[in-house]
Amino acid sequence: AIICSGPWVQAFGPPEGPQNGSRWNMSKETIRNEMRWRRDRYPHIHRDSMKIWHHLEQSALYQKARQIFAYASFGSEVETYTMIESSRRLGKRVCLPRVNTGTADSQAERTMEFREISMPHTVERSRFGIYEPAFWEQICTPEEDTLILVPGLAFDYAGGRIGFGKGFYDRYLSRFRQGIRMGVCFEFQVTEKQLPCGEMDERMQYLLLPGGLYSIQERKIL
Repeated sequence: AIICSGPWVQAFGPPEGPQNGSRWNMSKETIRNEMRWRRDRYPHIHRDSMKIWHHLEQSALYQKARQIFAYASFGSEVETYTMIESSRRLGKRVCLPRVNTGTADSQAERTMEFREISMPHTVERSRFGIYEPAFWEQICTPEEDTLILVPGLAFDYAGGRIGFGKGFYDRYLSRFRQGIRMGVCFEFQVTEKQLPCGEMDERMQYLLLPGGLYSIQERKIL
């Protein structure tokens, strides 16, 4: 059953994709503000995060992957630290994003790259307050079976994503066709209608949810 609260679909089983190609007429910024407000007040972040990582670890895609491109969770995002340590113990190469600002103040000049976490203490806080690998850690490049775990504020069942407005992930993903893109979020962050997306917005191949791993192409929980 699908329960609607305002425009946001809260579902423990996804629908058969967007209905009639319908789209939101809200701006991206309005959607960001609405979803950020809801996520910050969600009381089951830890519980649902553990469900998400259980589904990931049980998946064939994870078991075959040699590299995991994760993210260091911040605020009310899906928690990642348990998954990161578990993956490292299993011998997988875990990489986290690092933003290189250089000397440029322009947002367009900033680039993101993934660097390996060779040891837990080789991370540092960025200017945004997010943990990222130290600058001397090795740069990682996605391979065909690399899992790229992508955070965001809103997703849809066509693979659309609304991030945080900086464009780091979209610019990074546009450079690489390799890797398997998984949007990571809570169920209430997924909307039945298609999100507003531009030419520069990159789409996901899977959604990793508390209810399971959803395939965009197959339109079902695997």
